[in-house]
Amino acid sequence: MLFAFRAVDVGWESDNIKSPVTWVGNKSPILHILYAMFPDKHDRYIEPFGGSCAVLLGKRRKDKFEVYNDYNRNLTNLFRVMIFRPNAFKVELGFCHLNSRDFFEEWKRRINSEDFHNPYFEEELKLTEVLYDIDVAKAVLEIQNRIENDCDLHRAATFLKLIRHSYSSSCKSFASQPFDISKLYDGIEQLAIRMNNAVVENQDFETLIKHYDREDSFFYCDPPYFSSEYVYDCGFTWKDHVRLHDTLVNAKGKWLLSYNDCEIIFPYDEDFDFIYCQRNYGTDPLSRNTAFIYSGIYNRLDNKLYDMQYPLRGVFPQMDSKMSFIDITDKIETEVRQYVADYVDIESDKLMESGFKNPTAGARFEEYQEVDADKSARRMFLSGQTFNDVEYTCGFTLDKASTKLVLDYLRTPKAVVEGLGNEYMSICSDDIVFDLLSNELLKEYLRDFEEAEDSPLLRQKAIIDAVNKSGAQTLSVTVQRDDIALTFKYPARYFKMTSMQSYSTWDIPSKERHDFYEAFNNSHGFSPEEITDISFRGKSIYSADPYIPIDSESEGFNISM
Repeated sequence: MLFAFRAVDVGWESDNIKSPVTWVGNKSPILHILYAMFPDKHDRYIEPFGGSCAVLLGKRRKDKFEVYNDYNRNLTNLFRVMIFRPNAFKVELGFCHLNSRDFFEEWKRRINSEDFHNPYFEEELKLTEVLYDIDVAKAVLEIQNRIENDCDLHRAATFLKLIRHSYSSSCKSFASQPFDISKLYDGIEQLAIRMNNAVVENQDFETLIKHYDREDSFFYCDPPYFSSEYVYDCGFTWKDHVRLHDTLVNAKGKWLLSYNDCEIIFPYDEDFDFIYCQRNYGTDPLSRNTAFIYSGIYNRLDNKLYDMQYPLRGVFPQMDSKMSFIDITDKIETEVRQYVADYVDIESDKLMESGFKNPTAGARFEEYQEVDADKSARRMFLSGQTFNDVEYTCGFTLDKASTKLVLDYLRTPKAVVEGLGNEYMSICSDDIVFDLLSNELLKEYLRDFEEAEDSPLLRQKAIIDAVNKSGAQTLSVTVQRDDIALTFKYPARYFKMTSMQSYSTWDIPSKERHDFYEAFNNSHGFSPEEITDISFRGKSIYSADPYIPIDSESEGFNISM
């Protein structure tokens, strides 16, 4: 048996609740393997091909939301009756639990003809009146009449008897083996308690999956196997196999799919193998009660192992790609960003000429041009950046990296990168134009800052550079204003801040602050261009002549669209 999956985890174990229903393809013997592949994080558990319900019942952890579905309406009716009417169901089962070929054929006739009326009903009524006294007979007659008119209950009991007394649970031929149906009573009670909040559906798998598909959904799918569809009475065709494939690959939630090892479904030249293993310190066989641990992916295209996990790591060093899923997704992001950046670099003029598609993006740029561009350029200049450092940077990120995306990248990296890059440029075209126009504006500002002979900004940058090199914590600062000079102590950390355009007197020591107020008419701040000297340990680290303002300093830049 082969398992194709898009979700892995460890630590699941069976809760040992056995289904009263046996069914073709029952997964009870391999529950420990299935649970090892279940994802850890999901709130919705859905079985589109529920069958005997062995997988749902065996889970140790009950999910917040569980759905049992099967296209066989006799099965879904049986589970509804067992869940919601367990006691009435046991009473109905008790009326006939003999092992007889004749009874078996009668049950099969009822299911096929959907005639669930007891042919011996009138005879039973008469015998009840003969065998019991009046009061008891009255009670028994009431029960018999209610059951006789309850088709759902009849159908469920008849179908369960047909399953349990048939060969391989096929409902087609008598098993010729004794079976006491009363042994199922405890199992019916356990099932009713375990599934009291479960949803029972009788839907086509595609309708069901699309209805319950969410990010937190997990679907375990055990469909009729290819070329074995005849075992089930559901008419599952090749088109249904294709439909199931298309439905699952487009699902938002996680899924696990059981299939037979068929070349048509899983070609032998498949590019990838998912590897699971058990830790085994001796020569013992695999343990049924030990989870299989996800250990990595083997890529047949380059003969490398990816996302290698313990305990596989170190066993095949020559095949280790040394790349995890995170490494691969990081690489995808890097390559997509570079692809977009290269395209934008070549087509930047054309993109800027085309302008914004959405008017709100244009309004956002106008606001940036008026309010934020100058501030951004100042911070960049003070940080040591020049106009040559301004370039477009793509902001692409993978919001949700799926296993399918990673495998597609390992198979055809160029196609995946170009596809993601083109999609990003189509969706974020206005953001790209905004960044290009903003960069042109910043370059103009930075070029003007760099070409100026003297300015408050140039002096502030010189102060930042000098203070950063000094390693000082407290500095001796001289400020000159209107031919009055004053020296005082000041914390070095404020001179390192690129967001500062003036400095507060609050951090000047108290006595010197009082002198500052007297010298400069109660002024509460000073600017970089007023600083004529900064000293550390008696040595000047910055000095400048008194600043003479230039009229053109306040001019800005505009870029029209």
